Amino acid sequence: MTTYAFFDLDGTLTSQDSFFRFLVEAVGWPRLAIGAVRRLPWLLGYGAGLLSNDPAKRAIFREFFAGWPADRLLQAGRDFSCTVLPGMIRPAGRQRLAWHCAQGHVVAIVSASFEFYLEAWCQAEGVHLIGTRCEIRDGRVTGEFLSPNCHGPEKVVRIRERFDLREDDYIYAYGDSRGDREMLDLADEAFFQPFR
Repeated sequence: MTTYAFFDLDGTLTSQDSFFRFLVEAVGWPRLAIGAVRRLPWLLGYGAGLLSNDPAKRAIFREFFAGWPADRLLQAGRDFSCTVLPGMIRPAGRQRLAWHCAQGHVVAIVSASFEFYLEAWCQAEGVHLIGTRCEIRDGRVTGEFLSPNCHGPEKVVRIRERFDLREDDYIYAYGDSRGDREMLDLADEAFFQPFR
């Protein structure tokens, strides 16, 4: 029997949205404001519930990062992961994460956020990472996703791809939104908005 602990990141472990904070750190407020105006239909559609998380996120990612040199994006991600993200983690969430690791459980962050800016933090914490991947081709960021957005049902798909879950395994899951519902349904013990 293996015990797993699956944690959503944004809003569950963090006190704010990591993608928005990464945008601020990577491109700055002036560029962010210009890009937000250019992508306003997607933002309004998502805010009004007319667009799902996926197309809005793709439009925003393409707006700000398509064409970037891959090294520039990956370095920005490492910097964010090491210097900004740790300060965004809720103390109670950090304690629960550490508890699962101390018990010898298999712990994974399962997030719609991009792997390139979570990877260094996850490595430092000693936990697995399942997130959204961006496409890099010929040393440039294409603006497209290499994997489906890791949100909603896709979280369970990606968990099952990574881990050979068995009938006698025990699963904890932590989430805070409807995008975590399927992952929470997978668990023996599910916690909704546990660290607020």
